[in-house]
Amino acid sequence: MRGSRCEANCQVWSRALLEKAIDWVTNQVEEMRTTPPFTLLTFRIVDMAYVITDQAEAKKRRAFLVEEYIPGDWVKYISSNSAAPVKHLGLADKERALYLCFLQHVMYHTTKHTTILSDFQGRIGVGELLTDLQVLTHPEAGEGLFGEGNSPKWFQRWVKGHICGRYCQWFSLPQVEPIEGENYFSEEETVEQEVPTNNAQREESSVQSSVL
Repeated sequence: MRGSRCEANCQVWSRALLEKAIDWVTNQVEEMRTTPPFTLLTFRIVDMAYVITDQAEAKKRRAFLVEEYIPGDWVKYISSNSAAPVKHLGLADKERALYLCFLQHVMYHTTKHTTILSDFQGRIGVGELLTDLQVLTHPEAGEGLFGEGNSPKWFQRWVKGHICGRYCQWFSLPQVEPIEGENYFSEEETVEQEVPTNNAQREESSVQSSVL
């Protein structure tokens, strides 16, 4: 049951962090009293339930994490160990991934540089459903706080690799400062970051999303 509980805990925190980031964006636009020159995307973590079988003996009980069914095509936007969108995405999907990179920066900013989400994946189409995200925390918080995917190496990799795009710049997010202390990179490792192309910018009006 421990693994299922950890997964459920990660799912709950993922939803809270994502909703907090989206609310921040909405509030900023309202305070600015201006319309951004791009579409504000909305994502949602799938609903889930923690289920325990009804055996009389406690040792025979089993636990399951049951998630909302996700119809449609599946896509991976950003991997756990990267600050950049995955390669070979289509134009619209890449723009969604870049928006998620921006939301990562919002999370980093609103949690005072301590926490972000990663491993963005889910359903494409109208109404973006995400699932099985990883919560990454600052190295000082320790390793494995939110399961095996909570790696300080990956958190620092994001800090070193994030490049602000037009979304971060329009909202005037402060630059991500490097973490002092242990370096989680070898000399051979590099961090790749994809940035919006002119074609992607011209296609921004075609990227639409709504809450289910």
